Amino acid sequence: MAARRVGNDLSRRKSDPTSSKLGNNEAVVAAELPWGSLKVVGNMSIDFHSLPAKFTVQNLLLEIFSMFEKKIQYACIEEPLDKFLNKSLKRCDDTYLDNLLRTLGNVSEVCLPSILEALIKWYEEQISLRKRSSTRAAYGVNLHNCLIVAETFAEVIGVLSQTHAKLVQKTFFTLLNEYRKETPLTQSVVTNIISLLMALKFFRIKTSQVSEIEQGVSFLDELASYYLEIDLKQKDLKHAIVGLLVEILLPVAAQIKTEANIPALIAFVDKLYVPTLELINKKQHKMAAYPLLTCLLCISQSKFFLNNWVQFLNTTLSNLKNRDPKISRVALESLYRLLWVYIIRNNCEGNTQTRNRLECICNSIFPKGNRSVVPRDAPLNIFVKIIHFIAQQKLDIAFKDIIFDLLGCTRVTRSNTITIYPERMNIGIRALMVIADGLQQKEGPPGMPRTIVPVASGTIQRMRKTYLTRPLTADVARSIGLELYYLPCRKAFDAILRTLDTDVGKCLMLTSSRTKGKEPDDLIGSDMKPKLDLFRTCIAAIPRLLPEPMPHHDLIDLLTRMTVHMDEELRQTAYLTLQNLITECADWREDIIHTYINFLTNHIQDTFPVLLESAVRFLLQLLCFWKSAIQQEKKKENLQPTLNGIGTIISSIGRGTTTISNSAGVMIPPNSVTNASSHQSVQSEGGNAIGQPHLSPLMNNASAIALHNVEGLALALLCQTRVQGKKMAISLLREVKSLFSLMELHDKPVLTVLDEATPYVLNKYIEHVPLAERQSWNQDFASACDKICTIDTDDNLVNSDKGNEYMHWDTWACALSGYCEYKFLPEQCPTAVNFAWPTLFVRLNACNQFVDPNNPQNENRASLLRSSRSKATASTLCGEALDQGSYLSLWQKYLVMSCALTQPPSQHTSVLARSFSPNGNLDSIDSVRSMTSSFRGHRTSAQVNCVHLFQKISSMLRWEQTRDMRDNVVLGIGSTNPRCFDLLLEELLTKGILREAQERKNESNVRRRKRRDLLRLQVVRVIEIAMFRGLLSASNLVDSQTGQLSHILLDLFSAIRVNVESDSDRDISTITSLRLHFAKTITLMVNSIPRKLYHSFGF
Repeated sequence: MAARRVGNDLSRRKSDPTSSKLGNNEAVVAAELPWGSLKVVGNMSIDFHSLPAKFTVQNLLLEIFSMFEKKIQYACIEEPLDKFLNKSLKRCDDTYLDNLLRTLGNVSEVCLPSILEALIKWYEEQISLRKRSSTRAAYGVNLHNCLIVAETFAEVIGVLSQTHAKLVQKTFFTLLNEYRKETPLTQSVVTNIISLLMALKFFRIKTSQVSEIEQGVSFLDELASYYLEIDLKQKDLKHAIVGLLVEILLPVAAQIKTEANIPALIAFVDKLYVPTLELINKKQHKMAAYPLLTCLLCISQSKFFLNNWVQFLNTTLSNLKNRDPKISRVALESLYRLLWVYIIRNNCEGNTQTRNRLECICNSIFPKGNRSVVPRDAPLNIFVKIIHFIAQQKLDIAFKDIIFDLLGCTRVTRSNTITIYPERMNIGIRALMVIADGLQQKEGPPGMPRTIVPVASGTIQRMRKTYLTRPLTADVARSIGLELYYLPCRKAFDAILRTLDTDVGKCLMLTSSRTKGKEPDDLIGSDMKPKLDLFRTCIAAIPRLLPEPMPHHDLIDLLTRMTVHMDEELRQTAYLTLQNLITECADWREDIIHTYINFLTNHIQDTFPVLLESAVRFLLQLLCFWKSAIQQEKKKENLQPTLNGIGTIISSIGRGTTTISNSAGVMIPPNSVTNASSHQSVQSEGGNAIGQPHLSPLMNNASAIALHNVEGLALALLCQTRVQGKKMAISLLREVKSLFSLMELHDKPVLTVLDEATPYVLNKYIEHVPLAERQSWNQDFASACDKICTIDTDDNLVNSDKGNEYMHWDTWACALSGYCEYKFLPEQCPTAVNFAWPTLFVRLNACNQFVDPNNPQNENRASLLRSSRSKATASTLCGEALDQGSYLSLWQKYLVMSCALTQPPSQHTSVLARSFSPNGNLDSIDSVRSMTSSFRGHRTSAQVNCVHLFQKISSMLRWEQTRDMRDNVVLGIGSTNPRCFDLLLEELLTKGILREAQERKNESNVRRRKRRDLLRLQVVRVIEIAMFRGLLSASNLVDSQTGQLSHILLDLFSAIRVNVESDSDRDISTITSLRLHFAKTITLMVNSIPRKLYHSFGF
C-alpha cells in the first residue's frame, strides 16, 4: 500500500462519496486502499517502515489517543459544564470508538505490558499539561466529573480483584496502615482513608470454592477489627467502613442458597452483630447500622436468623413511619431483604406463626382503609417484590389479603366505577403480573434484591426482565393455580380502566376542546400525576391482563384514544400495547384496524397536519407488525402437517354472488367477486346444492376487508397538501400490497391499479409540461406523484378563447380525477373505494366551512387555490393549524375525490334476497346471518351515499365570487362517478338549477342575465369534464334498450343550443366561452359514442 504526504489540498476521485475538503494548513497522510478508495488520517508520528505488528499497535494507540483528546475537548468546550462526564463518554454512542476499544482489547491479549506502558505514559503526559487544584472552588461543577473518574478507578480495582485478590488486599492494608500511623488524625487523613475505602467499592468475594470464601472473609475480618477500633466520634470514617462492608456483603448474601456453614463466616457475624445492633437506636448511626445489620442477618445461619430477626423486624416496622424519609427508606429496604431470607431461603416457620408475621408486616406497609402505602414516595417495585416473595409460600395470603385489598375488588360499584387509590392499585396490578409470569414460565424463586446503580463506565448494565405479552386466559390461570383469584382482579381492573379514562383519559386528549392552546403542565396538576402513572401501568398490562366484562371493541377504542393523549409516555405505552395486541391476538387484528381508522377519520381532523401524520405513521407501524406476525405464523404452519381439503371448503363458498353487508359497515359490490385474486371457486358435480348461499370470496377474509379499509384511508390521504402526508399514504398502499401477497382472497391492490394507470393519466391529464418531458418520467405512481406535485401552473398558458382554463388548475387535483376514472379505481378496487368514500365525505364537510363563500368569515378571502403546497408548519404538540390557503387546496382535492368515488344508494332491503338462490330457503338465510355475525370489524351507524353529497354540492354551481372557486367546482363535480351522474342531474333538476339553465325567456335585468349565463357555463363545463372522463361508457344515461340519450341531457342540450345562437345584449366573453365549451362537449360526446349507435342519436 503506497503512502504519500499531502500538505495543502487533496485531490480525490469524484466518484468517492466520502470525499471532503481539508484545511489548507492541515497536513494529512493519504493511503490508497486495495479497493480503490483513499484512507486519509491526520499527520501522526508513525514509522511506516516498521514491522506490521508494531505498525498496527502504534496506529491503533494513536487513533485512540486522538479520539480521547477530541472527546475530552468537545466535552469541556462544547457541552454544558453541569453535564456529567459519563454522559458524554457513554458507550455505544460512537461506533468508531467502540470498534477501536474492541480492537484494543483483542490486541491486549498479545502485548498487554507494552500497551499498558504506553497508556500510562500518555496519561502522565496529560496530567502534566494541566494544573489541578484540591479545592472545590477550583473544580467547580467539574467536581462531579472527578468523582466519576474515581468511581471508574474503583471499577478497575474490582475487575483486578477477581484475579489478583491477594495483591489488592495487601496493597490496600499497606496504604491503610500508613495512614493510620499518622498522628494526630487530621481531617485530611480521614478524607484520604475514606477515598481509599471507596477504591474497593467494587471489590467482590468469590464464592465458588470454600477456600476463596475463607480468604475473602479473612479480609472482611481485618476490616471489621479496624471498624471496631474506631471511636464513634469519627462518624464519617466509621460510616465509610460500614458502607464498604455492605457493598461487599450484599453479593455474598445473594449467592447463599440455603445457609453457609463456614466457621470463619459464622465468627465474623458473631463479631459484628452485637456492636452493630447497639447502633440502630442512635440517631447519628442509624442510617449506617441498618444496612450492615441486615447483611449480617442475611449471611447468618437459619437458627441465628430466626432467633434474632424478630427484634430487628419490630424496630424496622416502627421506623417505616419515621419523619425522616431517608430512614424510612432504609428501613423498607432492610425489611424486604429480611423477608426474602425468611420466606425464600428459610421457608418460613409454622403456618400460624408465619401468618401472624406476614399479617403484621402487611398491615404496616399496606394499612387497611388507607389511600397510600407506608412509607410514602418509596419505589413501588419494592412493594411489588414483597408481595412476590409472600406469594412464593403463601399464595392465598398474597391475593386475598393483599392484592384484593390493593385493587379494591370489594369496592367495585354496579356502574363499574371505583374510587382510585393510585399507589396501591399500581402495586396490586404489578404484583399480579409478576406473580402470573413467574408461575406460567415456571421460574424458580426470585433472587435476593440487589441495588444496582449506574456505574461511571457503563460496563455494568442492568438486564431488564422481559415479561409475557400473551393474554392470560382463564384456562392458563387455571393451569397455574390462579383460577380463584383471577376473575375478581379482572373485574377490578375493568372498573379502574373505566374510571381512569373518565378522570385523566378523555379529558386530556389532544383533540379535546379542553386542551386547545394549552400545555400539559397547565392541565396536569399534582393530583393527576399519580393517576396518570397508574393509567400507564394499566395500559402496559394489556394484553397480558384483559378487563372483564369490558367488550374487546370498547377496550380497543380506549387504547386508540390514548394514542393522542397529552402525556407523551402514555401515548407511547398505548402504541406498544396496540402493537402487542396485533402480534398476540390474531382475532383482534381486524377490529384494531377498523377502530383505529374510524377514530382517525372522525376525530383527527386536517386542522393539525402534524398530529394527523403522526397517527398515520403509527397505522403504518401496525401494518408492519401485522405482516411480521403473519410471516411468523406461516413459518409455524410450515412445520406442521398440512391439513387437506381446507382450501376446497373455503373456495366452494363464493361464486355467483351480488352484494352483502358485513360487520365492517361496507357494502361489498358485485364486481369484487371477479376482482378477487382467487375468484375461481370449486363446485361440486351437478352444480350448487339448492338453497346454498352464494357469498363473495371477500366475506370469508376479514383480514382482506380490513386491509381494503386501510387502502380507502390511503386514498383519502392522497388529498393532503403536505408532501409527507402523500408519502405516508403511498407507504400504506405499499405495505398493504405486501400483506396481500400473504393472503388469497382480495381485490386488486390499489397501488397496482395506480401504477398501471399512471402512463394514461400523465398523457391525458397533465398537459402543463411538454409530452417529451412527461415520457421521460418514471411511469410508477410514487415517482409521478413527486413530479406532479412540484409543477407550478402558469397563467400565461391560459387562453379563454381556446377553452384551456385547465392550464391553471391544480395539477395534482387533475391527476386525482384521472386516477379515479371509473375504469380504474371504482371498477377494479370496489371494496377500497367503498371504504374511502365515507372518509372523504366526512373530511369534505369539515373543510367546507372554511371555504364556503356564504360564510361571513370567508368574505375577504383572496384566491389562494393556485398552489397545492400547504403553508402549514409543525409545532410541538398538535402542530400549527392549517392556514386558509391550505384549507382551500385541501378542499379542492377532497371535492374531486368525493365526487369521483361517491357511491349510489344501496338497496338494503334486497341485499340478502339477492345473495341467495331463488328458492329463498330459510336455512340459507340463517346460515348467512350466522356467518355475517361472526365477521369482525367496526360497525358504522349510518350509511351515506351520493344523494347526501349532491344535496350539499349542487348549490356550489351558483358560486360566482372568483374564477378559482368556479373552476374547482367544475373540476370536482365534473369528476362525479358515472354510475351516479343520473342522480346528480336529478338533484340539479330538483334544486331548479337545470330549469334555470334551460330558461329560454330573455331576462331584462342585466345582473340576473349575467348570473344565469354563468350558471349555464358552469353546467356545460361540468358535463364537458364528465364526457372527457368517459361518462357515457359507464353511466346509465344511455338507454340499454333504445340506445337513446337521457331526456334530461337532451332537453338541456336543446335549450343551450337555442341560447348560444342568440347574442343580444350578452356579455361577449361569457357567451364566447359558453359557445366554445358547448361545442367541445358535443364533440366529446360524439367521439365517445360507437358508430353503430349513431342512428340512435340521430347523427
